[in-house]
Amino acid sequence: MQSSVGGSSVAERNLDRITVVVGLLWFACIIVLGILMKVKN
Repeated sequence: MQSSVGGSSVAERNLDRITVVVGLLWFACIIVLGILMKVKN
């Protein structure tokens, strides 16, 4: 499996974007849940 570093395909770029968005959403959910837990206690 080899991938060219220079020119990534459209699919790869979309996957990268999706990965970043999911990661940010996951991070935001953790922070929101943490705040909610602090408020409840």
